[in-house]
Amino acid sequence: MDQEETIMRLSAEIGYDKSIEPMMKNLHCKEIQILADTIAKIKNLIIGNNKYKTIYLRDELINRLVELINDLYINYLLVLVNRDQNQQNEILIDEKFFDLINQILVILGSFSLGNIDHLQKLILKYKIHQILFNIIELNAIYLRQIKDNVPNLKIIETSVRTLSNLYSSAQIKSELIYQMDSVLYQVDNESDLPVNLKSLVDLYQLNNPIKHYILNIVTISAFNLMISSSIKSNNEKQNELNARNRSYLIKSNFIFLFAGLLISIQSKIQLNCLKFYAYMSFECLESVKTILNTSYYDCALLDLLSSFLSRENNTELQLYSAKCLTNICRSSLISKLDDMDLDSNEFKLVNFNSKLIKFKVLPTLIRLCSTYSYYLKNSNSSKYDYMSIGSSGTTILNKKFLNIFFLIEILSTLSYLVELSSYLQQTASCLEQIIHQIVSDVLLGYNSLNSSHNNLKLNNKNKSVYNLNKTSCTSLFSLFYLYYNQFSNQSIFYLLNEHQYKVYVGKKFNYIEEFIVYKRLISVSFQTLACLASNSEESRRVVSDSPELLARLIESIEIKDDSFDLDDDFDTLTSYMDAVPNEVVNADEFKSDATLLRISSLCLLHSLSRSVHQLRTKFLDSKLWNCIIDLIHRLKAKNYDVELNKSDEQMEVQAEKEDDFSLNEKNLISILIAILANLLIEFSPCKETLLSDDVIKILIDFVNYKNKSIRINSIWALMNLAYHADQKIKQQILAEMTFDRLFQLLTENDEILVLKTLGLIRNLICNRPHIDHLMCFYGTRIIQAVIMVLESDFSDKMIKEQALCILANIADGTNSSKEFIMENEDLLRKINSFLTDNFTEIQVAAVYCVSNLVNINDEGALERQNKLKEIGAHRILQKLLHSNDPILFEKVKSALQQFSTNVPSNNMSSLF
Repeated sequence: MDQEETIMRLSAEIGYDKSIEPMMKNLHCKEIQILADTIAKIKNLIIGNNKYKTIYLRDELINRLVELINDLYINYLLVLVNRDQNQQNEILIDEKFFDLINQILVILGSFSLGNIDHLQKLILKYKIHQILFNIIELNAIYLRQIKDNVPNLKIIETSVRTLSNLYSSAQIKSELIYQMDSVLYQVDNESDLPVNLKSLVDLYQLNNPIKHYILNIVTISAFNLMISSSIKSNNEKQNELNARNRSYLIKSNFIFLFAGLLISIQSKIQLNCLKFYAYMSFECLESVKTILNTSYYDCALLDLLSSFLSRENNTELQLYSAKCLTNICRSSLISKLDDMDLDSNEFKLVNFNSKLIKFKVLPTLIRLCSTYSYYLKNSNSSKYDYMSIGSSGTTILNKKFLNIFFLIEILSTLSYLVELSSYLQQTASCLEQIIHQIVSDVLLGYNSLNSSHNNLKLNNKNKSVYNLNKTSCTSLFSLFYLYYNQFSNQSIFYLLNEHQYKVYVGKKFNYIEEFIVYKRLISVSFQTLACLASNSEESRRVVSDSPELLARLIESIEIKDDSFDLDDDFDTLTSYMDAVPNEVVNADEFKSDATLLRISSLCLLHSLSRSVHQLRTKFLDSKLWNCIIDLIHRLKAKNYDVELNKSDEQMEVQAEKEDDFSLNEKNLISILIAILANLLIEFSPCKETLLSDDVIKILIDFVNYKNKSIRINSIWALMNLAYHADQKIKQQILAEMTFDRLFQLLTENDEILVLKTLGLIRNLICNRPHIDHLMCFYGTRIIQAVIMVLESDFSDKMIKEQALCILANIADGTNSSKEFIMENEDLLRKINSFLTDNFTEIQVAAVYCVSNLVNINDEGALERQNKLKEIGAHRILQKLLHSNDPILFEKVKSALQQFSTNVPSNNMSSLF
């Protein structure tokens, strides 16, 4: 079938070559009527016909059309804007020329609705967007000179519509949007705003169609900037550029201007407005401040946005209203609400405790989730058509897929809202219906991901392609951008172009596309469950009580992609790739979704691993850690193969290894190690089994990688492993990671890494025999490292608290260990000064250190008591008895009881 279409296309091109030549000659004719008739013929041929668009989209045609625009219109506009004000009535042009230019712009607009090849030629080769922006800019300049008047309103409308078509084409790629945005945000040093952006603002006042097209352009540009800003490119200049362009959008006053369109009677326009505010408020405090301080005719913009939560509105408006308010709430928290004036009116509704969030946004999302997950079970029945977001002419199957993506939106917004609020998590979890709904209707209602070949063939029959609403499925990834912030360009490219809003008229819906749709639904469902179960034991119980869900969880973790072995699960689908056009989906894009599914699965597993009950039951029974260790080994093996290919010079030993993992692999490793940190805790029954799999060597190896989260999570896991561990485990840790390496980590700029390294050292120097053994070999170095930390300036007070806890552990050793502290008078005075610190936790640690030093059951207690009295420690402790903090009071009371003039017996116990 494809060969026949190709032959027909080639023959059509050959057949029409002869007809193009006379048309091209006519385009160079000086008679206006012949020129107009030729352009009209070309327009009528290409409208709605991609075959003719391919034939006519060639250099000689486009160059001639652009030449006509420049000669007949651009030059005319240049004369108008640069003319002497006294000559404004002497410049005239025939209306036929305006009609001709308008027809040319219609032709360009028709080309913009073609396929991806047409778009690439228009934008990358012919730079049509620059011509359109030029027309818009010159008309805006003229409008500023002559108030409420433009040379020809119809041409402006067609130009803006064509530009809108380019931005919103069903075939557009992110790289093409970047090209157009580079022109839109091109800065003129003489202006505060980019010239083209300011021109759109000026033309916004003309008429409603132009307003709607500008809304469309700005909304898609805002979405592109949101994605770019969230990814955090390795290129610092690109990050600064994204932030600057977003700032320009805020200064352009579109946040105020689009508020007027929220009261439009057209729901499509209202929806585009809500999307604009949702994209602008994502992780952008500056936008949030502007939104919260904006009013439209004495009605606060926040009130307008929240009014769409009402059930009287359609479900899409309800969802995007909830998404706006969710992003406003989360963006405020990014910049620390504690530093803001929360009593001010503009910030009274942006926190998790506000009535708007608790009693309107959260219930709306839960209701929508329940409604649409139930709809999926009954999507084949016309009884539930009123719930579908598709139009009346949409087929049942199309409605089903539209609503799957709508449910993905709902779940991603819900999980993003509750992620940082234990209160909202508990509120949502108390409604067990939502947990059961997600587990039963969304996850367990679909076939296994590893379906048999028979099922594949069955699912591939008579499937029609879904018609997605523009940008309707993309915002689920904004959640993952916040979590992992480092997705590869390939994943983003796939997201923006393959399942965003493709329309294939008359073609079959192939199994691979359906597979990806369900896989993404399961991914975001896992992510929602992970958020709801992160702080709620009841939610964890509901999730873990489903054996089918746990089986699906393991299955999703074990799915392989192109990062691993070539003979992976997806090769079973190779035979079905032949029927799929290359531009629709390819193997690499298909496999990239496996990483997203695996990350979501691991997030849910991480939430479950935070429960003691789950660690001692489900994790023990199902041996979930096996797939975790296997995944780590596969990643390590892949990296090892890469290292073997390096030259001898590149294999030199470095303090930090050059990790060859992709960004997705780094995200996976970070989550895997976070799970291991919970599995290695003292009371976990999985601990012994994991130790037999060389987990210590694996973790210490990951400490040497550059990635921040991998290093921190690895140290965190080792810290948990060392807690109350026996001497053998501690020796294994120190055999792989020396104290020299630990001391080197304490000099890092990352405060979290320093804090967790101190925690690891604290747990290693614990238990009196272990304390004395380590202090015998490393005592001087340990004391030097602690003094270095105490003398450094850290914003996190917990770092110095951890350093004092290390000293308290050393003081709990025998007399030989205590002497390392007592012989250093400067260190004693530092401990003494921390007794009066403003941070209570530091005071508690300092008191605990003093208490261990003067323990009356230890040898030499009297001498140590006298020395501490000399430097004033006893006097300070007496003053601290008046503390209102109960923990500090008890520690001070216990320390004062140790001070005694009695010489301790050498036979008494050495443990405190």
